[in-house]
Amino acid sequence: MRWLRTAFILAALASVDASARDLSLFGVLRVDLPQPPLETPAPGRWGYNVDLGYQNTWSMSPNVEDYFGNRAEQRQFTATDVLFIRALEGEKFLVDGELGVIDFTVRRQIDAHWGLRGTVGVIGYNGGFMDAPIESFHRTFGFRDYLRTSVPRNLFTVLTGFRNGDSQTLLAAPSSGLLDPEIGVRYSWFERPAPWNLVLDAALKIPVAGRRAYLSNGGWDVGAQATLQGVWGKHSGTASASLACSRGGGVIETGGYRLAPGMVLGYEYAFVDATRGFLQGSVYRYPLSGEDTAIGGLRQRKSQVEVGFRHRYGDSTFEFSIVEAFGAFNGQPDFGIRLGWSTR
Repeated sequence: MRWLRTAFILAALASVDASARDLSLFGVLRVDLPQPPLETPAPGRWGYNVDLGYQNTWSMSPNVEDYFGNRAEQRQFTATDVLFIRALEGEKFLVDGELGVIDFTVRRQIDAHWGLRGTVGVIGYNGGFMDAPIESFHRTFGFRDYLRTSVPRNLFTVLTGFRNGDSQTLLAAPSSGLLDPEIGVRYSWFERPAPWNLVLDAALKIPVAGRRAYLSNGGWDVGAQATLQGVWGKHSGTASASLACSRGGGVIETGGYRLAPGMVLGYEYAFVDATRGFLQGSVYRYPLSGEDTAIGGLRQRKSQVEVGFRHRYGDSTFEFSIVEAFGAFNGQPDFGIRLGWSTR
């Protein structure tokens, strides 16, 4: 969509800061648990974040993959293909599209340990523009393309049929709009790692208008996260374990609340005091159970690697990173870009 591309360009020019939000079409509606900074703000300080994430998803079930693999045509997707996929035996899904999320966050540090936050996000869906660069990236580095060349570029398509009766045929991007707001609380054992610190987070997502297709799963999602931080000279590391209770939403709706554990490992190196490079690996499980789908890959994990830079200027921090799926089920999520700005 035009407004989303404009926001993406403006964010790139402003070099804005990114959160750890799950941007896949399978998980973007659930509660978010961002990674804490290494330094706790001084008591009484306010902080503000503007975070932009833009992500491409191309994923399909094994039977759809077999269908495309046995079909001779390339760069073609017709009404006949839709009928064949819908008629496949067993559960099936094909997800192809892009989305962007802009999160606005206000933070308040109560004292040396406790802090609060409130976040509201805006999401936009579209066919996108990243298919060609992603295909080129995969060819250059020898990554699997998961039959991306089977369909035309820059389409938005969701075809699903799951065990729980959730069936969708979506051949155009859904409406954009506001996501559910979130409130969170954070407790830091120390103001900064010396050389270790433990940070505890809890968050609640509030369904202000009930279930809305591709905007809200209608659930009071809750999540908790514990993060261990360590600093050794110019080197720093983090290890986080999280657990969310969510109703999922988006590509697959759930019949009730499901538990979704996750883990994040990160490394950061300070080139100079103001500029740092970082590498982060994350593994999450989608909030699905055997009642929702028998496709084991969807109930196992999604994993990704993120690499980027942070630069601090005065009270502001700017960030840029790229995200690539690593060992994930059928390529999901696939490739994303994160940009962000924060101030305190």
